[in-house]
Amino acid sequence: MKTRSKYMRHLPSIYQEGGKDGEAPFIEGYLSVFEAMLTGVKNSELNGKKSPGEVLDIISDIFYPGFSFLQTGEDTDFLLRITDKKREVFNSYFSVDMDEFLTWMAGWMSLVLKDDWDLEKKREVIARIIPIYKIRGTKEGLERYLQIYAGKDTSVYEFLEPFQVGVTSTVGEDSIVGEGRPYYFQVNMTLPIPDPDILEKEEQAIRDVIEMEKPAHTDYDLIIQVPTLEIGTHSTVGVDTLLGGLITRQK
Repeated sequence: MKTRSKYMRHLPSIYQEGGKDGEAPFIEGYLSVFEAMLTGVKNSELNGKKSPGEVLDIISDIFYPGFSFLQTGEDTDFLLRITDKKREVFNSYFSVDMDEFLTWMAGWMSLVLKDDWDLEKKREVIARIIPIYKIRGTKEGLERYLQIYAGKDTSVYEFLEPFQVGVTSTVGEDSIVGEGRPYYFQVNMTLPIPDPDILEKEEQAIRDVIEMEKPAHTDYDLIIQVPTLEIGTHSTVGVDTLLGGLITRQK
């Protein structure tokens, strides 16, 4: 009932007066009767959880992963780091944990969160995806969406202009003579994933994103370049050792 007092301050002072020995104002207890009738939850049954009225108090703060209702005076970052203490406060408001809540929130945005993302990555992606929806269906929108999933080394080419070496095309990468196929684009990216099984799953996830975000009438090719052997960095002898420069996967 504590957060309801911020609304009660607008009432005449007589309704804000408490009882003896610091008891809560009568109006709080009176309103709690109706709250229990409407929600079916009594204060005695909360077991440390926030009441429905307290959840409604922060309703505008829960639909963005910044979760500003968890901030203290010491927090300055917009996407504050979630400590165990903050997670406990979050759990006092909701019956699901934060990871499950973020999955639910992402569903409202037609966004699929990857299983290998940690909590902070999920919050960052949800925060960054909202502005991209303003340019959904465009080259820039698809490029920025894929960069969230696959990293900055991702680009989309539309080939709308004739072939000009060094201007609209780079030999060995996107060299096409003529004006190109209509309604066609090409996605180029570099993924530092030498493990074939993991790479295949990542490629399918990227294709799912492209299919979901591209205009229905368009066609595309996905070209993935995979860095090869770098001893001690991303290769294990006998497991995923590849000699050379970049290996290109194209379908």
